[in-house]
Amino acid sequence: GVAVDAPKKRKRAFARRCLDWSERRAHLGGALGSALLDRFEEEGWIARTPDCRTVTLTPQGKAGLAARFGIEGLGAE
Repeated sequence: GVAVDAPKKRKRAFARRCLDWSERRAHLGGALGSALLDRFEEEGWIARTPDCRTVTLTPQGKAGLAARFGIEGLGAE
């Protein structure tokens, strides 16, 4: 559900590995990572924390990731 043509046209990198400075873990950065973040928020899969960079995976997100991508074991239901 993410249109990749628009992110490809942005000046920033399309997709890159990005190391989170606080968690010391890699995540998807660049225009594609941003587009996925926006889409997950539109779907109600994540909730942004006000005045902070963190997001919370919602119960709808856990179910959506399991159904769409086969990702299981993301915490208590």
